[in-house]
Amino acid sequence: MSMIDPIAAILKLFSDNTNVREIVGDRVAGKHKFAQAGSPNAWKTGESCIVAKDDPGSVPDIDIGDHVGRVELRCYGATSAAARKVYNTLIELMRAIPGRTTANTSNGTALIYFLVMDASPFTTVDPDLSIDMVVGYARYRIHEYALEEYH
Repeated sequence: MSMIDPIAAILKLFSDNTNVREIVGDRVAGKHKFAQAGSPNAWKTGESCIVAKDDPGSVPDIDIGDHVGRVELRCYGATSAAARKVYNTLIELMRAIPGRTTANTSNGTALIYFLVMDASPFTTVDPDLSIDMVVGYARYRIHEYALEEYH
């Protein structure tokens, strides 16, 4: 039985969105790719992007088919205004979710019950990269098993 990574489902939801792609292209990942010197997939400083990863304070309930947690969203940009534009686009995407939605991951179709902001964002500069970013946190509930397995 394939387990679906909830962060992979969130990343897929973001990367499939036309408005998000218009701003960040394919630069949506679980970790940044700025420091991959020489790699053709490396992100260039100044390009807008999104990094989503589990908030270390999340405690998953592994005994049920749902994953409830918190995700850290880092929205990078060439300026603080560009980073804020990426963040605002994510907010618009989340507000437009009509209740439950799905995301097609490499392990199957995830059911996203909700993805809602959990804290006020803050604008800062990544201390390691010296790149402007807006950081926000969202709570999620995602069904861990591929929906196809229940048919």
